[in-house]
Amino acid sequence: MIRAIPILSGSLLLFWAALPLPISFLEGKEYLARIAGYAAMMCWIPAMLALVLVYSVRHRPAMDRMVAVFLSMFVRMGLTIGSGIVLYARNDDVRAHASAFIGWGLGFYLITLIVESILVSGDLSGPGSAPPNEMNGSNYGNGKDRPV
Repeated sequence: MIRAIPILSGSLLLFWAALPLPISFLEGKEYLARIAGYAAMMCWIPAMLALVLVYSVRHRPAMDRMVAVFLSMFVRMGLTIGSGIVLYARNDDVRAHASAFIGWGLGFYLITLIVESILVSGDLSGPGSAPPNEMNGSNYGNGKDRPV
């Protein structure tokens, strides 16, 4: 998990620096960088909480890990939508540029989803994550170690 947090944070920062920041300077629309920053933070905090949820059960049985990944999806989505509604209700800048906020929010949400999926799938595929069979070196599939 120590490695996952900077990777997720850096990917969001890189995406923000690569697209909305230059676009806001080139088009002379300073609000785009602010709106995209709000959208990035709106997606970053729930993604961090989802990562903590998934990584907290990484040494548990496969079913527990699967449930944690499933729940993290709802944590990420619910908190992102909820914080977007709160930002829209309380921030005049977001309300004035709602379409840009929604667009950047979708973009940052997809980035966090992709990066988190890659991080979680690589770190949670440890012992006990796949059923034993001949392909992974177990004799369970050929009948020799079959439980009675």
